[in-house]
Formats: sequence, structure tokens, C-alpha cells
Amino acid sequence: MLLTHDVWLTSSALDFLASRQGLTLPATLRPEPIWRDENELAELSEAAHAELRQQNLLDRGAPSIEVVIALRALCAGQQECYAYIGTAQKSWRAHAAISGTDAVYAEYTEGSDHVVLRDADPDRLPHTVIDALGECQPATERTITCAASNLTAPTSGIAIERVVPREAKRMKALHDPERRLQEAKVTVAVRDHHGRRHTNGRRAPVVLDVQPGVRWITYLTGPADAPYLNARGADRAVIVERIEQELAMLSEQLSGQH
Repeated sequence: MLLTHDVWLTSSALDFLASRQGLTLPATLRPEPIWRDENELAELSEAAHAELRQQNLLDRGAPSIEVVIALRALCAGQQECYAYIGTAQKSWRAHAAISGTDAVYAEYTEGSDHVVLRDADPDRLPHTVIDALGECQPATERTITCAASNLTAPTSGIAIERVVPREAKRMKALHDPERRLQEAKVTVAVRDHHGRRHTNGRRAPVVLDVQPGVRWITYLTGPADAPYLNARGADRAVIVERIEQELAMLSEQLSGQH
């Protein structure tokens, strides 16, 4: 086990500690950049070390090896899974990363000043992030599949509206903001042997909780120039399976480039 207990750090302290290791926090956890003079940096260093000291995470005045390893996994992980999650009341971000046999999970709620870090299972990276979505019953309606172009084509006028495929109408209804309870975009990232980071970007699946309290997952399939958008009722196992497929596809794509 890397971290034996939850570690709470202010965003500024986490960013400072990462930068002192020559690392850059992922965008999910990175605070707005603030220019600081030497005195302000000294104060930030003192505050960051005080936060570690309170949690017994200093070793001879420096961050403990557990903290250093956790930061390296978080900022330069070989594989990552992260989500931007939002409801009408709040937005939060979940990020899990693995480096070798070390894995760490971090969560930040927008508007707060703290990030929590905890140990993660390196064999269950997607599970760790999906846990942050909370519970919701899977939708029982049949799967929706439509060409993505049907959702972006102009639909001005009754005559044009009539030719919009039925499945596209179902998909649009699913994405009605009035029905939405929670939305989570779940992205994966992999580093190549040069250390360059690659994500599934635009193809990242989205988990939607909608009225009357059911969960769907939407994801793209097909070629990049003519993709299809799919939606299916999703329990935890379905979501994890899809995210694991995304990780596998991204890894295969990178291996095929060498």
C-alpha cells in the first residue's frame, strides 16, 4: 500500500509540492496559476510542509517517499482515468493514475480549497473513478444508436424535422438539460515510450443520470470521419467495461504506431 490513509492538501500546497519534484499536476487538479514573489513562495513552502507535518508525512524535513511516489504517479502516470462530474448543485473531479505498481486516486470539488489523495488498486483503475459517480439505477430502455451527423445537422422548419431519424430524436431527448440529474465525462490517458501523453479526447464516454433517476452511458463507435453515438442503460459493470475497452483501444493504437 502506497498511502496508508487519506491525505488532504490545499490545492496550492499540492501544486507547490509537485512543482518542487519537477512535475505538473493534471488539469483536473491544477489550480489557477498565481505569480508569487520570493517571500510568497517561502510562505507557501512553509504552509505546504506544515500540512504534511500535521499528517506525519515529513521525513527529515522533506516530503516522505510515499508522497513523492504518489505525486509521480499522479503527474506522470503510465495510465490514467479521470472524470469531470457535475450536478445542478456542485461539480467535482476524480483522477486515478498508475505508475508501475503504484496507483493513486485524487478528488477535488470545485469551489473548495482541498484535494484528497488516497491509495488505489493498480488493477482496478476505472473502478476507482466510477465509484466517484455515486449510485443510480441503470436505464432499462433499449439501446440508442444514431449517426452523430444526425445530431448536428440543422433542423429548421417542420419539413426538415420530419426527416430526422427516430433514434436521433431519442438521443436528443436523452440529452435534454431539463431531464439531466448528473453528467460525467470519463477520459483515459496513456503515455508512450517517449513519455508523451495521449488521451481518447473527443471519444471519451459520458455517463448521464436523467429523470426519473436512471443511468445511461453514451459513447462513440465507428470511423472518426463518420462516427455513431450510442447510448445504453448502464450499471457499474457496464461503465467499467466500456472504460477498460477505451484504455485497451488507446494502448493498442499507440503500440501500432511503433
